[in-house]
Amino acid sequence: MRPLLIFICNPTRARLPTAFDEAAEVSQYCPAAIVKNGTAADLRRQLVDSPTKRFLFIGHSGLHGERGQRTLGFTEAESGQGAVKMVSNADIAALFKLETVELVFLNGCNSEELGRLVRAEGVPYVVCWASRTEDRAARLFSASFFHSYMRCKDYRQAFAQAKLAVKMHTKSGQDTPVYELCDPDAPSTRVSDTPGRIKRHAAGVPLLLCDELEGSETDGRTCGPTDGPMDVLYRDGAYL
Repeated sequence: MRPLLIFICNPTRARLPTAFDEAAEVSQYCPAAIVKNGTAADLRRQLVDSPTKRFLFIGHSGLHGERGQRTLGFTEAESGQGAVKMVSNADIAALFKLETVELVFLNGCNSEELGRLVRAEGVPYVVCWASRTEDRAARLFSASFFHSYMRCKDYRQAFAQAKLAVKMHTKSGQDTPVYELCDPDAPSTRVSDTPGRIKRHAAGVPLLLCDELEGSETDGRTCGPTDGPMDVLYRDGAYL
């Protein structure tokens, strides 16, 4: 049984600078097979050929596919890995209708729609994002999740620890947290012009979908001001 399959879709036209480092870091915590710039057909073959327990997607998502659905951006084989190809969410979700898969982690922007379809196919645990997610925060979140899981063997605890890791993350030499777990596109729920206010980046809203948490996954969809000193890159593929 393969413990983890990591699928990186990082086309040359819209590079995510942390994608390959993220996969390498996660594989330090959980033994993994890593596929770089694969197609949806490659994913199907990987899942059929080798029984897989966990799956992690790293790349652009939230792309508008057929009928306006938000889906993953796979690498387009014919383009020399320079562009992305979208596949219907129903077809992607059907790939995971396998008894061996117990976790699907969709680490890309606005992946909730697909995440719920994957969950409906019977995957016990699905991690996804209800909003856009900042690239470096997404890397920190997934690495912390798998690091924690390999110690506690509990997906709910790992999810909670990953959220704490993002919320408590500081820049070198500073003690002010960098991120808030909130939707970067939601209206502010706080007074944004308070003098002396410390502004943080909106990391996004992560979700854990499972039986135990059904109906309680949507906390934190709004936030206050999120301007800050870092350049922010989101995994939504808006510039593809």
